[in-house]
Amino acid sequence: MVTGYVPLRCHSNFSFLYGPLSLDRLLEGVRGFGYKTIGLTDIDGLYGAVEFHDKALEKGLKPIVGCEIETQVGRCIFLAKDLTGYSSLCRLSTVKMLYKRKPSLDDIAYHSCGLVLLYLDTGYLQHLREMFGDDLYMGIESFDDIATRRLNRYKLCLSNRLSVKTISADPVYFLQHEDIIIHRALSAIKNLTTIADIDNFQHERPEAFLHPPNEIIKLYGEHPEILNATLEVAEKCNLNLPVGRLNFPEYRNGGGISNYRFLRGKAETGLKKHYSKLSGEVYSRFESELAIINQTGYIDYFLIVSEIVDFCRKNGIPVVGRGSVASSIISYALGITEVDPIACNLYFARFLNEARSDPPDIDLDLCWRRRDEVLDFVYEKYGRNRVAMICTLNTFAARGAIRELGKIFGLSGDEISDFTKRLPWGRIGDLQETLRKYPECRNLPLHEEPYRTIIDLAYKIEGYPRHLSIHCGGIVISPVELLDLVPLQMSAKGIAITQYDMHSVARLGLIKIDLLGQRGLSTITDGEKLAREKSGLPVKYRYNDKKTFELLRKGRTIGVFQIESPGLRSLLIELKPKSINDITLALALIRPGASESGMKRLFLERLARVKPVEYTHPLLEPVLSETLGNIIYQEQVLKTAEALAGFSPAQADFLPAAPLHRSTQRVPHGTAQQRTREF
Repeated sequence: MVTGYVPLRCHSNFSFLYGPLSLDRLLEGVRGFGYKTIGLTDIDGLYGAVEFHDKALEKGLKPIVGCEIETQVGRCIFLAKDLTGYSSLCRLSTVKMLYKRKPSLDDIAYHSCGLVLLYLDTGYLQHLREMFGDDLYMGIESFDDIATRRLNRYKLCLSNRLSVKTISADPVYFLQHEDIIIHRALSAIKNLTTIADIDNFQHERPEAFLHPPNEIIKLYGEHPEILNATLEVAEKCNLNLPVGRLNFPEYRNGGGISNYRFLRGKAETGLKKHYSKLSGEVYSRFESELAIINQTGYIDYFLIVSEIVDFCRKNGIPVVGRGSVASSIISYALGITEVDPIACNLYFARFLNEARSDPPDIDLDLCWRRRDEVLDFVYEKYGRNRVAMICTLNTFAARGAIRELGKIFGLSGDEISDFTKRLPWGRIGDLQETLRKYPECRNLPLHEEPYRTIIDLAYKIEGYPRHLSIHCGGIVISPVELLDLVPLQMSAKGIAITQYDMHSVARLGLIKIDLLGQRGLSTITDGEKLAREKSGLPVKYRYNDKKTFELLRKGRTIGVFQIESPGLRSLLIELKPKSINDITLALALIRPGASESGMKRLFLERLARVKPVEYTHPLLEPVLSETLGNIIYQEQVLKTAEALAGFSPAQADFLPAAPLHRSTQRVPHGTAQQRTREF
């Protein structure tokens, strides 16, 4: 008698250029049929495992993390029972994707702990039985063709003879018939062929649908034990990934004191170098930040980054911290950043606060010529088995998707270029608005074939993961062997990278540091050297040099990092900067948020006194006076929430994340009602 069924062999679009289903669609489909558990077994890699784990739990489903790998003994589906099994899974995937070989029988034996194996071939069943014992199952597929039926009879006979249980291993790739078309298109792109010739290459059988429970029971009516085995496996698999908590390596200070006291002493020493007199404001800011850093568990993070900076300084490698870490007086005291956050009125809560759950980013700009020296230091210091470069997940953008689909539908390069160059940048979903807004698009043959099908498919695969590449500077450092938590693979440039992007790495609580090669720092260093050689004097900087600002006001900044683009040169001419803060303001105004919302134009009109400076509420004047009543900086979002709604810095920090990341977290209730009555 059938007691239930669990789809254990589902695939998403993290089976790159093969799977047509996004994780959201797959999970909704599984839940829609009433299933409570789902196994994800994407091909060869674990790229979507962390996201799948989180999303499945959010939707009330039990996730089973697995991987389908073509090994030297045949096709195997490995499922993790626990964290030990997950670590084994990471290693087997790494064998395939980093070392570029099929796992051997010895590899499988060495990394079999904590795994359930669904074996789809027959040749090594006895050997695998000795390795896995009761965690080995013979996989059966329900395809109704002569070859599959004959193979299933043989599998049933063999498994009975060797006392191995059989289990349903039906692949799930499709929810609807249109998914087959998407799959074939992705496969054609992968194999560099046309959609007409895809049948000559590997692609999935059209029967690979997710079946509702009543249908799957009919398919295995004579062998209910095959379906019941899926429930047995689901009960064995109880993996809880260590997400949402910190997983940092412990810094060893060598002084016999706690890392808190070590950080405090080091920062106090640096603080005295920057401030001749420690005012109450400086000391209060120092104590407040140190308490939050300790409370949130980032003491080791700061010490590790500080150690990297110290290595750079000791070896004459130009280095400077960038981004929101400049808001920290601790980072200023440690020499990570060069900006006085008090003098520049920078807001620490923008970088870190007690309610923040994801690790803050500390990015370091390095001389690009000597970046490899710094990377080698990190690898040697923390162990090459605990450090790796982070990947970037490359996805299909609108134009790129249309271009690749055009090729598989037989369009020439000229036809594709002529079509795509008339499309503005943007999402395909906004196509109707695009046609209305841009006259040059109105005569495009969007309703003719194959363009209509190309646009339809491009809309569906836009945003789908395509392949991995190397992050521009991100490295991950693990407190344990990295393969315990993260699978690796070889990048196109021959460098080992994580299979997880920075978001999944952060969810696992691992320390991520961006070590970015910066040509501008190298140019400055070369300039300083030439100046010293020519003058025989040390180089001193004047941040209010009149001649320099005259050049800035004329927009003569070609070759100057960050302010050399045509848009910024034009903005500098309008803005007429007189201080460093004005340059910072220009960099903020040119970003898409301020530019596209109209804030940039409104600011310039108020600066030129074409329009009056106005504040929505008197409470906002001290917050927005610097930007003439406009919200330009992210810090101003936080301070606005504090001023108008009475939010704490921690509560206000939810606001920038909500619109930027479409966070599902609710903004905590504060004293907003008190402020509302004032309007």
